[in-house]
Amino acid sequence: MLGNDLVKKFFADNPEKALALTVHITMLNQLPAAVRNELESRVSGTGDFSVLGAIRAEGGPAVEPIQRFVRLNGREYQAFVSGRRLGETTKLGIPLHGIVLDGVMAVGESVLRTLEADETSGSGSAVVDLRSTAEKAVASPAVFGEMSGRIYRFASAEQLRQMEVRLEAAEAQAGPRPIQSAAEILNQPVPTGGSGSTNLPNPPSAWTTGGKNILIIRVDFSDIPGEPPSAPFIQNLADSQVNPYYLKSSYQLTSLTNTVTTSVYRCCASLHARTIQCVCSAAIPRPRNASVPC
Repeated sequence: MLGNDLVKKFFADNPEKALALTVHITMLNQLPAAVRNELESRVSGTGDFSVLGAIRAEGGPAVEPIQRFVRLNGREYQAFVSGRRLGETTKLGIPLHGIVLDGVMAVGESVLRTLEADETSGSGSAVVDLRSTAEKAVASPAVFGEMSGRIYRFASAEQLRQMEVRLEAAEAQAGPRPIQSAAEILNQPVPTGGSGSTNLPNPPSAWTTGGKNILIIRVDFSDIPGEPPSAPFIQNLADSQVNPYYLKSSYQLTSLTNTVTTSVYRCCASLHARTIQCVCSAAIPRPRNASVPC
């Protein structure tokens, strides 16, 4: 088995290729259990896709500026992506699929995964038939897609493609939670022709407009001399500069109500690498000279 570092590098360099080279299900089933346990595993379900930004601490080691994680089926993986997901922001409760090995995941770009020819036979999963009565009466090759562990049958590859367009459009809307879930979209009539238009409503987004309540938490790291800015200073900065900026930039559509914590949350940091070793010790306010377990 490849070591974790090699797996991570392979998934990071070309997650699309990693997915394409996944062992075929037929071959996988023929291998001994001891061998299967050392190979990548397919995963699918509804989970959370998190995107984090990181900045190297002054004098600290280099860090990945954009880091992605997937929480799926009760486990968390460092995620590597391609295609449209490179520009995707944090999304909660969305269909995800891919392959995992040694705690890292190559995430599939699509919402629906087109199944291999023999994946439906013997799977034990009920198939949700999305074809109309008229389409069922016409003999046509079987086209199957999988989403969140469920298998769906489509009238054609084109019908599956058009549904994928609608699912991706819904997922791409503003905010971490899609306005319309993928399951709801699949329960709507499946498009049978045309250019693949999404035909989805585009209402004003409450995620980006209106009044927003902002909590500003003051944090102090043990190896950085001095106290953090005072609560009144930060409150004045947020109210006199940040809020007016958002009002002006949004054409008066978005405003901020800012609240600054009076307590300072003490965190320890490595004096050598200047990287955080713990997350604010469960966010418990402590005196500056108090020890913080890390």
